[in-house]
Amino acid sequence: MDTSKPLLRRGSLESLVRLKKKSDEPRLPISLAGERRKGRCLVYDVERDIHNFKEKWLLYAQDDNIDDWLDFVSLAASERDIKQYKNYEDFGRDLAKFKKDEFLAERTSSISELQCLVDRARYFDALVESSKERLTRACKDYIFKYCLSFFPELENLDVQCVRAYENNINAWSEEVMEGLKKVERFHENIKEISGAVFTEYIVNYGQILHFMNVIIDIFSESCNPLKSWIIADEGYLKKVRLELETLSRRHEQITEMLRRNQFRIEDTKSRFERSKYSSKRVQQKLQGRINDRRFCRRRELSIEDYISMTEEMLEERKRELEETLAQLQDGVGRTSPQDMYEPILARSKELQKEIRRLDRRLNNIRTKRRNMKEDRYNVQKDLHKLKNVYEDYIKKTEKVKDSVIAQKEDAQSFREELKVISAKIQALQRIIEVKEHPSTVKKIFLHGYTPGEKMDFRGEPALIEKTITDSMKEAINLTVPTIGKDWSKMYQQLPFSPPRDPITRSKDLDVLKFDFYNIHPPSEEMAYRSLKKWQELSSVTSVNALARTLKSIRRQDVAQTIEKKIITIVN
Repeated sequence: MDTSKPLLRRGSLESLVRLKKKSDEPRLPISLAGERRKGRCLVYDVERDIHNFKEKWLLYAQDDNIDDWLDFVSLAASERDIKQYKNYEDFGRDLAKFKKDEFLAERTSSISELQCLVDRARYFDALVESSKERLTRACKDYIFKYCLSFFPELENLDVQCVRAYENNINAWSEEVMEGLKKVERFHENIKEISGAVFTEYIVNYGQILHFMNVIIDIFSESCNPLKSWIIADEGYLKKVRLELETLSRRHEQITEMLRRNQFRIEDTKSRFERSKYSSKRVQQKLQGRINDRRFCRRRELSIEDYISMTEEMLEERKRELEETLAQLQDGVGRTSPQDMYEPILARSKELQKEIRRLDRRLNNIRTKRRNMKEDRYNVQKDLHKLKNVYEDYIKKTEKVKDSVIAQKEDAQSFREELKVISAKIQALQRIIEVKEHPSTVKKIFLHGYTPGEKMDFRGEPALIEKTITDSMKEAINLTVPTIGKDWSKMYQQLPFSPPRDPITRSKDLDVLKFDFYNIHPPSEEMAYRSLKKWQELSSVTSVNALARTLKSIRRQDVAQTIEKKIITIVN
């Protein structure tokens, strides 16, 4: 037996029907927070309605008495002299009459259960249409439209928080649209199995209840991504600012690292120049030693030649001396004349003297040759040492040069990273500016936003001025007819910039009363003139300031009207 509550709260179904027929054109938005609030309200309305419907109409819904319902519907059709009822609406119109029918009124249980069935079907159809309309409005007019990541502002840069939010937006939008498509599909299934007559609807009622539960669950699941989207958009700027702080700290670190690296480069360059200069000096010394070695070798060769020549001369003189001595002996044996003996003897003495001289020269030359060899050996040792020193300097210079190149590469990588971080910082600052800019929502409302298109606010001051003017004009038009005699209190409490003291304000009021006292009704014209005077004398005027002033003089009714009509946020 169907034990669900049979009565529908008065006005609930009618309110859903009115919501479906109502064409509420979106107003020019004031702030992003206001648009998020409107989208959230629509989502919460859907959640509230589906929760109420589930608690009231599905929690205890049953299909145990289908045979009794079919029998009652057949009897009712025969009583009404019709073949069959077309649908639950057609049957529902006659239910009230059955309660007065003597024959059918006895079956109160069937009438009550069928009344619940009809009310459930009516409320469900209205709920489906209203929920689809609300979710579509929440998505199209508020959440999809204004809760944006402005990912294109990055211009191909990769910032994790922005990319993650953009990916979530894509996933959430697909999830919501897929949920609405499923609702359409299952709702069509209900219409198909309902058949052409009401009896088919009753026969398949168990399956219809199942589809109702499925659709209600889909609506509930479709609300979750929208709520997550709104919550994420509210915390989006906080994440962007945290990322901006992280990038700023990293920018400072890299700047300091680049500065220190530059100092190291300069120091390494100095060491490179010193090492290069030292290696050049060693190279000059080395070249000098090579020349010394060559000179020693040439001297040594020349001495060798001189020794050979001296030895030949010595040998020649020795042979000549032997020949002379031989002649001298021959002459002595033959008793040569004295005049012949003396030249030979003189010649032998001369040769002996020359031979001694050549011996001394040869010894001196050999001594020079030995000293020259020692010098050449010392030069060779110095040359070997200088070669080792020169090679060490060359290696050291190459090492310092490689160090300079590596440090320059590090500096270049630091500059490139610094360039990327600077671009990211500018992009995030741009996203914060666009997200917080008061005319962003107005620009999107008037011109739309194309994904991939950068937001450009050049020429927007006119738009902002027009928006503020229109909003203030509407707020004034709502205030003037309802403020009544409290217009003077309102003027005394309005915020002026620069400040206006109470005495001066009282004089302003006296002038207004003198000029417009005889006008009927005087309060409306005076209220209008006082608000216009406020706009003329104060450099800063806003709808929020007017609403706060009205609350301060205990005119919450007017302030709430302004909040409701203009839909702004009053702190």
